[in-house]
Amino acid sequence: MPGLTLDEAGLLADIIRKDIADNPLHTPAGTIRITSSFGVIEAGPEHGTLKEMLSLADKALYSSKHNGRNAIHLFRGRSIMQYVKV
Repeated sequence: MPGLTLDEAGLLADIIRKDIADNPLHTPAGTIRITSSFGVIEAGPEHGTLKEMLSLADKALYSSKHNGRNAIHLFRGRSIMQYVKV
């Protein structure tokens, strides 16, 4: 998401997450509720190569999955924190 700050990217991920959760999939077999989790990192030279940045985003994603799912975690500085909309 070029041009966005980490907080703006977290907000956009939260909007997408909520939209997915609010729109269940209706099938002949019944309704399927879908949730999603995201890991977000702000790209920059301090985070190394693309491969290293993807690894950090993946760690943030797994924090979301291990902490209840249907959430967003941000990799900020050297730590991972849950996104909280302000």
